[in-house]
Amino acid sequence: MPSGKIKRYSGALIAFGFIGLSAVTNFSFSFEIARTPYLACIYGAFGILATLANAYIPLRILDAYEAGRKSVVALGVLFFTVSVTVSLVYAVGFASTIRDQGAAGQAALSANLQTTEDQLRDALTASKPNARRIDELREQIKTYRTRGALKSDDAQSTTLEAIGIPNARYYVRLLFAIFVELGSALMLFIAFTDTSKSTIPRSRA
Repeated sequence: MPSGKIKRYSGALIAFGFIGLSAVTNFSFSFEIARTPYLACIYGAFGILATLANAYIPLRILDAYEAGRKSVVALGVLFFTVSVTVSLVYAVGFASTIRDQGAAGQAALSANLQTTEDQLRDALTASKPNARRIDELREQIKTYRTRGALKSDDAQSTTLEAIGIPNARYYVRLLFAIFVELGSALMLFIAFTDTSKSTIPRSRA
């Protein structure tokens, strides 16, 4: 198989991966903002269409540009801007929801560990220590620690903030969204655009 085809097929595979990921994130986030499953499906379909439009419009813009159809190019750029913005909002919302849920769960786990440790301290210093209760509290503490209660609420953001990047969690969410949506919007265009050098026929004397 010629190397050109391998590159195109590889690029197409990556592009469809981005498109699928963007569609899934958009559809998943719709269930966070809709009050009923029916509305969630509508929002989800809207998000999927935005993703597909992102992948399709650049190809048509290129065709229109080569054909000299400036009006189509202008409309394509306008619609592409809107569809990318919509997808970006969906992706940011999805990333924020996932990370907030994870941080909340970790914070609750850490709080439970702290409460249990306080209870164990009180049980040990009681006038009449209850050995059974102390053993139960120690087992609970062991379980919480095994589940990762000593971890940071958001280890990634904490690390970035430690090296001087404030509000890192918001940048991480935005970076995820931009990466996914740019990939879904441009990889198909990059994969199938003809980048071979055009040969100019020599003029005969």
